[in-house]
Amino acid sequence: MDSNTRKILFPLLIGMFACFILGVVVFGPASDDPAGTPPSDPVEQAADPDPPRDPGPESTPSTEKDPPASTSVPSSGSVAVTPPPAARTPSTPVEAPPPAEPPPGGFGTLFAAPSGQTLADSGGASTLGSLDPEIQRMKLEFAGNAAGIARITFSDFWLTGEASRQADRHHDAVAAGASDPPPLPDDAQRYVLQTATKLQSASGATIETPILAVYSLNIRGWGDETQQVLLFGDVWTQVEPGHFRTVIKDRSSGDSVLAVSRRFVLPEGRYDITLEQRVENLSGRPLSLSWVQFGPGDLIVDQTTYLRDVRRFHLGYLFDPQRDPEQAHVVSQGMMRERNQVITMAEEFAMAADENRLWPNQDALEEDLRLSWFGATNRYFALCVHAPYDPPSNPSRELSAIDRIEPALGRAGGDEQTLTTSLHGAWRELPASGVAQWDLGVYAGPLERKVLDNREPYRALSMNGLILYLMSGCCTFCTFSWLANFMVVFLAMIHSVVFDWGVAIMVLVCVVRLLLHPITRKGQIGMQRSAKAMGEIKPELDKLRERFPNDQEKMRQEQMRLMQEKGVNPLGCATGMLPMFLQMPIWIALYAVLFFAFELRQEWAFYGFFQLFDGWAFLGDLSAPDNFIDFGVDYDILFFQFTGINLLPILMGVVFYIQQKYMTPPTSVTLTDDQKRQQKFMKIMMLVLFPVMLYGAPSGLTLYILTSSVIGVVESRYIRKHLKLTEEAMAEVEANDGRPLSPFARKLKEKTEKRKAKQDRTGRMYEKMLENAREKQARKRQKPKTFKDKKKR
Repeated sequence: MDSNTRKILFPLLIGMFACFILGVVVFGPASDDPAGTPPSDPVEQAADPDPPRDPGPESTPSTEKDPPASTSVPSSGSVAVTPPPAARTPSTPVEAPPPAEPPPGGFGTLFAAPSGQTLADSGGASTLGSLDPEIQRMKLEFAGNAAGIARITFSDFWLTGEASRQADRHHDAVAAGASDPPPLPDDAQRYVLQTATKLQSASGATIETPILAVYSLNIRGWGDETQQVLLFGDVWTQVEPGHFRTVIKDRSSGDSVLAVSRRFVLPEGRYDITLEQRVENLSGRPLSLSWVQFGPGDLIVDQTTYLRDVRRFHLGYLFDPQRDPEQAHVVSQGMMRERNQVITMAEEFAMAADENRLWPNQDALEEDLRLSWFGATNRYFALCVHAPYDPPSNPSRELSAIDRIEPALGRAGGDEQTLTTSLHGAWRELPASGVAQWDLGVYAGPLERKVLDNREPYRALSMNGLILYLMSGCCTFCTFSWLANFMVVFLAMIHSVVFDWGVAIMVLVCVVRLLLHPITRKGQIGMQRSAKAMGEIKPELDKLRERFPNDQEKMRQEQMRLMQEKGVNPLGCATGMLPMFLQMPIWIALYAVLFFAFELRQEWAFYGFFQLFDGWAFLGDLSAPDNFIDFGVDYDILFFQFTGINLLPILMGVVFYIQQKYMTPPTSVTLTDDQKRQQKFMKIMMLVLFPVMLYGAPSGLTLYILTSSVIGVVESRYIRKHLKLTEEAMAEVEANDGRPLSPFARKLKEKTEKRKAKQDRTGRMYEKMLENAREKQARKRQKPKTFKDKKKR
């Protein structure tokens, strides 16, 4: 292989590899296991990731702020609790030893028993809510164990835009009193926020963990040690739909010690669940109690997610009373964690619990922060526990019921990791016949600004912090949240005028292009003039190459000297690319908006024109690919998942090819033949790479880029034509051969004369100012400098 071939081949291979790696990093699926190989048996690990520790000789009930005995909720939902294993070292595999079969209800002298007929005996738990949006926003299906939720189904959200529009037609017909309204879509098309997590143990057994299920109750004051009473299992009796009750008894005497109840309440017309959790002391002695339950975990991944898992965990907090005496400002900045970060924290929790706890983390401990809410989100929805803020009866924004939040990890079958969290309640002092409570508010709804910004209690708790227009991974630093927030508001304003999101995006293109036109015009004019000037000095540059064939450094020095003598700017061509770089933050912000903004979910473009053709899916959802032709099945090819043919990215590639002819700077005459071939290949590669990488992107983004590119081609042709007319008119004016000037040349001459006259006036004004300054200085020199000199004169 000769040297010239190596000069071409090696840079091309390196460039292709770099583009491939960049594409994988930016557009590839987010890693669920960045920390390396997971533990060999995470479900068994989750059965006891942080086993109950012996509190030692201390048996005196502590105050509410005392550190609680550490008990962890297993992500597997197993009801087996093991004695504390031997101390682990970082090199010790995290595996639970084979436990002895525990007594019913847990270890110790206390156990939980149903107060009546168990859920299994009564035929299972019932439902709460409705799938009619006029009645309730959601329907809760309860599980048969742990007094938790098996499924949360929305009454007004659907999986696809077509199903949503079909439901709207049905409800509109019913509201209009139609005798035969169109049918609702099948219930399988309804959007399910979350279902009970089904995990596999090492033995292959499937364990179901309900949503927000209770795990245990820790009790001090009954015996010498802290007792953990398991509430996860068939120990509950259903009093009424959504209301569950169990009793904790003494194993030796059979006497009832505590009555435990959980009650789910659905406020009308809200995406909220009130969770009342009460414990009544039936014994004759004071006790200290701590409540442990499951918290928000992995939500269902959105079907239209573009090659990236965007599930996240968010925290809202209050500053300490010294900084915020009224405790009225909830903040969420800096407390968001990506799912892969929380997975790493869960894997390292057994070795460093304090550093990998979700709450309180190191910042919260150092600054004495107070928890207000904690939630998990996917692309469009959230499940969040928050303070039961309801003034004047409950005016506190602090979620005092939760003392700690810890991550836990399990497997849902195969290699799929499932993430959940455990909520450890604060210790409560419970006198004889007293009642302790760990009430929670639960938001289960959309990440929609008009809900979280305007409705209570979400506005008072600043739960709009759950909405984050921010791309993950390496795109985080280049996503400007303030620009994305402005984009949402601006698009909404345009939409309120044109009533179509597709048209609003095209109007946004026109606005951006109009604002950038002066820069675009100046850049392209400089690019063309620079290219023309380089062409004029090309013969002299060729002579320099002949003079210095082997001395590249000397040739570059002579080229720079020649360009300076001829007044040629070597960077003139590069300025033509400035508008594209200025638009990149807008593209990224618009990508984040179209990806995360709930307002654009399942919104069609161009007033649903294409959907008139037998429900054609083309541009039926601006937050998903355009679906010009839908295959109906998914095909996985390399890193991409193809569901059909998307037209807009293909048209974008065609427009890019045309755009290169008008906006790409001409090949520099200073380049060698090898460099020219490399430049040509890179143009072709970028021409193909960009549409391929955006093939599965939201159609709103491709619509923006396609429209911007088309307008850019038209704008470039206009600028080139205007520049050509200007050069011809200038030549006509400079010739001055007595012939009448053309209208454009006459106008240019008048404009030039006005500019010259203005420059002359400016020059005369400047000269006048200099003359006045000189006269003032002369008069100043003639004045006496001191009082003594003045007296002599």
